[in-house]
Amino acid sequence: MSKYDFTSLSDFDFEILTRDLLQCELQLTLESFKNGRDNGIDLRYSRRKKNEIIIQCKHYSGSGYSQLKQAVNKEVEKVRKLNPKRYILVTSLGLTPANKDELLETLKPYCKTTGDIFGKDDLNNLLTKFTEIEKKNFKLWLTSATVLDKILNNSIYNNSEIQKENIITKLKNYVQNESYKVAKDILAKQNYCVISGIPGIGKTTLAEILLVDYLSRDYQIVKVSHSISEAFDVYHSSKKQVFYYDDFLGQTNLTEKLRKNEDQLLLDFIEAVRRSKNTKFILTTREYILNQAKTTYEKLERSKFDIRKCIVDLSDYTKFDRAKILYNHLHFSNLPLEYKRELVKNRNYWQVINHDNYSPRIIEWMTDLTRNPDLTTKNYFVTFLSNLNNPSSLWTHAFERQISKAAQHILIIMVSLPPEVTLADLEKAFDEFHNLRSDKYRTSFKSTDFRDALKEVESTFVRIFRHGDETLVSFHNPSVRDFMENYLKANVGELKDLLDSTIFFYQCAVIWGIRKKIDKDSPRLVLDFISNFVDSIARTINSKDVLYEKLPNGRLITKHTPFEERVSFVIDVAEEQNCQKIIELLDRLITDQIERIQKRELSYESLLSMLRKISRSTVESSMEQSKLLDLRRLSKDNYTNRYSEVEDFLYVASLSEIFPSDFSVDEIAELREEFIEFYEGNYDMVLGEGDPTILRQYADVVEEITAYLEINSLEPDYEVFREEADNIEREHEPDDDDYWDYRGSDNSDDSEDKQIEMMFDLI
Repeated sequence: MSKYDFTSLSDFDFEILTRDLLQCELQLTLESFKNGRDNGIDLRYSRRKKNEIIIQCKHYSGSGYSQLKQAVNKEVEKVRKLNPKRYILVTSLGLTPANKDELLETLKPYCKTTGDIFGKDDLNNLLTKFTEIEKKNFKLWLTSATVLDKILNNSIYNNSEIQKENIITKLKNYVQNESYKVAKDILAKQNYCVISGIPGIGKTTLAEILLVDYLSRDYQIVKVSHSISEAFDVYHSSKKQVFYYDDFLGQTNLTEKLRKNEDQLLLDFIEAVRRSKNTKFILTTREYILNQAKTTYEKLERSKFDIRKCIVDLSDYTKFDRAKILYNHLHFSNLPLEYKRELVKNRNYWQVINHDNYSPRIIEWMTDLTRNPDLTTKNYFVTFLSNLNNPSSLWTHAFERQISKAAQHILIIMVSLPPEVTLADLEKAFDEFHNLRSDKYRTSFKSTDFRDALKEVESTFVRIFRHGDETLVSFHNPSVRDFMENYLKANVGELKDLLDSTIFFYQCAVIWGIRKKIDKDSPRLVLDFISNFVDSIARTINSKDVLYEKLPNGRLITKHTPFEERVSFVIDVAEEQNCQKIIELLDRLITDQIERIQKRELSYESLLSMLRKISRSTVESSMEQSKLLDLRRLSKDNYTNRYSEVEDFLYVASLSEIFPSDFSVDEIAELREEFIEFYEGNYDMVLGEGDPTILRQYADVVEEITAYLEINSLEPDYEVFREEADNIEREHEPDDDDYWDYRGSDNSDDSEDKQIEMMFDLI
């Protein structure tokens, strides 16, 4: 038998569930009635006699029997006036036989037997009997003890990737809408889905609800933090896995995203997932960043990447959806009842539901009293509307009026750091910026400033959590980062101070992305910024990495950014702002790169990317030519991995494509012969690999090499590897991926507005 405690249901949800269960049990169509200050009727059946059957719902799952008994005593007089032929009492509270006997005595003669009194166990029995209702009520079974145990025991939740309490709260507040159905349908048919929309609209929430659904069906959840290579590392086509890549193109810009060959790797992984019978891939991004990426990365533009995109926007929220989101947040919130009634009074909630700036994120914020300590009963509704009229005001007042300068400095610093930064790295960056600002404006600086300031912003602006032995810090939600980035764009002086205090190269990349968004009203300002920016790059070019990959065992692994990749970034900057100072820096960096090649301290893949960028750059002609020639020669001659792996051929073949004049006809012919011999000698071994992903990647590399070396055909053809990958995957049966679509059956003739008013009258 099902075992639900019904605590995840609001009063409105409980009444709808009761109606659906009793309609099946009694085989009757029941009427719903206006709730709140009612006449003792929640549901009714009247055909031959007025008030033939009256049903009263008492959602008392968090209360005791004495409270229920007291409430029933108050109902008796109403029941007598209604004089029903039959009266049914339904409660979410567990009842003993003695409890039922006592309630029956109170409600006689209208309750005929204890069978007219339904408690928690009776409702669970009906859910077991009518499984289609249980299956449809996603909120009920996604918050069941079985699923919650899976959440609690899953490594992602235990390591605070998604806080356990947070996801349970989201499950209670979530309202299923059209975007959920669309996303489930796409995942069922294509195995991957990109959830895209404006900030605060519910992208991450939708993704997390989908994750819990797959977790309930025994999928392993894998969260991708920084690079799609993390997914490739743990991908197994034979295992039930769902990969989750939140803000896969970055939260505010493309900085540090789709680096090197990331766009192609992403498309390769999507293709592997699409062919898999056991894998799902959920990605989220902001719509404008997705559009930006498609114009920046030609491989994404050429692909059919957006055809199966699932976009979440306000059009997916019906009026009832908006109302239910607001109602759920009010019902499950820590707001005192008098605050909630300010929204119900004069039906003020309509002004929220119909507001042009309606946003689930604002709803969440305004229904959490801990985030709004200055709120009073009198100003609650006015403040609610004010924040809808001007969403940035949510953070402006708190940032400018409620926290110290040191706390402001923490938030400014965090804009320039990864979405999740270690406490140690944050403190180092804070000390540099805080010292600079304190010296510049002659303000005091205490050794306890960092710790004291962090306490100020914890739980409001930022969240602090543990991963194994490390303490990590992140913005509380993306809207805080949005606000802080806009603040820096409007306060260029503080942005320049941030630039002058950088200690990590990562900070330079982020600040450059912000600077690009600032209106270039003053050429002199831009020139000064570039000068400071070059100094910052020179100072941090060899600094430590601050991106980490989180492992399920609680460890952090540094995500290394190769030197060649950093040089590529400087080339991109020079392309946009060509000046003598940055050319001189590039010449110095090329000298450093030559020394690294000589010492074998390099990433060959990143070196290829850098060389390709140089070959296509407009600033190449301004750089010192003798150094560039040395770089090209060493890149070719110092490659000592002489063709032991297929990637070795790809490196040299790529060099021949980037700088064809550096290779003679005889060298290309010799390389071509060696590759064909290598390919034929390793063909059977690779074909027997048995991993579809490896087989397809091998085919892709071979295809690229044959294109560079102008090899017209190979025997056997490399397409055999792709065919074998398909055959391996066909051996696995597809999983059952039906989606459910439940909004509560509605058999009444009431209008949508009437339904909404009935719901809020419950408060």
